[in-house]
Amino acid sequence: MRIQKKFVAWGLAASLATSALAGCASSDKEDTAVQAENTPQKPVKITVAIWDRGATPSGQSYNDNFLAKWVNQELSKIGLEVEYVPFPRAQEEERLNTWMASGTSPDMVATYNFSLMNKYAEQGGLTPLGKLLDEYGPVLKKENAIALSIAGNYKGERYAIASQRPASAGATMKIRKDWLDKLGLPVPKTTDELHQTLKAFKEKDPGGVGKDKVVPWALPAFSKGMKGFVFGAAYGFGIRYDAPGLILMPSGNYDNGKFTSHISTPQGRNFFQWMNTLYKEELISKEFLTDLNSEKWTQQIALGTTGFVDSNEGAYDLNLITRKSVPAANWVTVEPFIDPAGKQTIFGRTEAGMLIMVPKTSKHPEAVIKYLNWMSDPANLKVLKNGLEGQHYKMENGMVKILDEELYKKDVRWLTNDLAIIKVDEGYTPEQYRILYKDDPEKAENFIIRQEFAQKYAKSAPILETPTPFGDKNGGTLAKYLYDELSKVIISNDFDKSYQQLLDGWVKVGGAEYDQELAEGLKVLQK
Repeated sequence: MRIQKKFVAWGLAASLATSALAGCASSDKEDTAVQAENTPQKPVKITVAIWDRGATPSGQSYNDNFLAKWVNQELSKIGLEVEYVPFPRAQEEERLNTWMASGTSPDMVATYNFSLMNKYAEQGGLTPLGKLLDEYGPVLKKENAIALSIAGNYKGERYAIASQRPASAGATMKIRKDWLDKLGLPVPKTTDELHQTLKAFKEKDPGGVGKDKVVPWALPAFSKGMKGFVFGAAYGFGIRYDAPGLILMPSGNYDNGKFTSHISTPQGRNFFQWMNTLYKEELISKEFLTDLNSEKWTQQIALGTTGFVDSNEGAYDLNLITRKSVPAANWVTVEPFIDPAGKQTIFGRTEAGMLIMVPKTSKHPEAVIKYLNWMSDPANLKVLKNGLEGQHYKMENGMVKILDEELYKKDVRWLTNDLAIIKVDEGYTPEQYRILYKDDPEKAENFIIRQEFAQKYAKSAPILETPTPFGDKNGGTLAKYLYDELSKVIISNDFDKSYQQLLDGWVKVGGAEYDQELAEGLKVLQK
């Protein structure tokens, strides 16, 4: 631009003044920007579904406790906040279905049911997570690489983040060794030997609890929330876990290209007829049919009135419970029974565990991945599992040693498995366990036995690579039918009639179609 000379001086002065003002304005903007950076932004809040196991310590809640407060304190540093939404463990599928159907689901939900994930994905109810994982989950992808390679995809798209865990053994059978010793009996190795042992428990009352009170085998009713199982005995009859399961027992047998669910196999009929006999001989809990919440089952262990269980708790954990009322109680782990084919099997877990999903209704799917990515950091997981070093635990010989069991129980133990869901620890070697629990060798051996069982006997259910639309749509109905009817068969006065009604009803609700679909999926895996 051209400027006349007489205006040069004025123009220069004006320019200097303008520059000075501009400098002030720029400085003001920089100060404002710095203030904005230092002003905490409102964190993005996500809601996370969590199982309520009925073990909340007095005075605490799922959002008001040591771990939850620590989590939100740390999440605030990355602009996140989490609110936990508890619901009963036994209502998992019903609650998830309700949330998904009504569009009111928390931002993050989870299940162990692969078919349930497939169903929600097929219906368009889940957020695709592949790109979000690539962008916001670098730590998660690294730490859970094996699990992610096994599970979480449907029709080529990722719809779930699979938690990672070591391959391990599931539920194990336990028996009262102190009762066996009083009777001069060995630990049973077959279902026939178990039957005779249970009779001896009933007739001779080795625990001195009273013949009218003794419960040879503590077993709750078949239900989603059951704490006692029949895995060991079912395997002992030759029922296998050859396909994904609907309920808490071995799923069924795959032979010559055909899959048959447990109840429809000859082995299944033999097993349930045997269970019916045990019930008639009063070798199973009298309250079996009505103990839907496992309350009686829990009480029988605590009072020391039972001699045999099949459950997730280890023998050591059962001893801690029973010895409060019976100091001499001695639960020991039972090796898998030898089945008619001479094999021993225990249910095994794959390295892919819980499936963590983000419903399509979530407004912050990226925040969920950020949350899981944060959780995947080994340093954060260590706190979620053990509490704070120096307060709850110390490191000794490369291992975590709890400093105060009561404080750890109150602050961490009751909640850790439901918060630290992204990864399960690998555990220690037998030698490390013996060093760690040198003052409690019984505890060390409990961990070692479970490791040995996993290596020797565990077999995990296959994960199908093909869609199973019928099972995805009807799996809940089929499972409910089995849970509702199996307990009735066990207590029936006329087993043959009741069992035939069970099979007829299974066909009516689609059992044959379900088995055929699994067979087709298993054929693909065999190729």
